Amino acid sequence: MGDLAKGVSIDPSTVSHHLKELRRSGLIHMERNGRNIQCWVNQETVHSLADLLVGCPSDLLERNQEIIS
Repeated sequence: MGDLAKGVSIDPSTVSHHLKELRRSGLIHMERNGRNIQCWVNQETVHSLADLLVGCPSDLLERNQEIIS
């Protein structure tokens, strides 16, 4: 958490708190690897959230975007 906190100029405890909440909500996965913690986005949850906010499935949005482009 320390390296990430330094990179964004935020207190490490604040970064830790936010990452914990993101993990708890299912938006990210976290895995300890020795002294390091790896985090990555949970794509399925993000797509489901996008569907909820936009009101239609994200794959439909992607197809519409291709048609518009």
